[in-house]
Amino acid sequence: MRDEAKNISAVAAAETLRDAAQRYLDTYDGRDDTRYQRIQTWVRLLGDKPFADISPEDIDQALATLANTPAKVYGGKDADGNPIFRKKTGKRSGATLNRYLQALASFFAWARRQRLVPRDFVSPTRHVEKFGESRGRVRYLSDEERAELLAACRESAWPRLY
Repeated sequence: MRDEAKNISAVAAAETLRDAAQRYLDTYDGRDDTRYQRIQTWVRLLGDKPFADISPEDIDQALATLANTPAKVYGGKDADGNPIFRKKTGKRSGATLNRYLQALASFFAWARRQRLVPRDFVSPTRHVEKFGESRGRVRYLSDEERAELLAACRESAWPRLY
């Protein structure tokens, strides 16, 4: 068992985050459409660092960089068919930064399942404090909207809905 752990540690020590991320993205078939973009952001920020050497401090520093870098949004294509991205104004929200952190945490969990790191490996994301999130918008339904919603619930095939 110890030899196996040493072999796994040797593989993880030699592999960069960039290499492991490519393997992860090649096998990812989840529902999150933004996972590829978020993992690629982590590759840009920490890609050349050995996978097993990434620390909570590295993640904190990368999140600080991410928080202070304006986000880009797709703005269409130019005359040659190349994508155009424009910078958004303002900073990324705490919720957005938490989604980036969650994508990295999922990546580390996948690495442990794939035995890229020893089983007793603790993800460095566990020691990174999450950002505060706003409650979002609270909206109350009008009487008409409430009646329409309840009518739709009654018509549903699911008996526990109404």
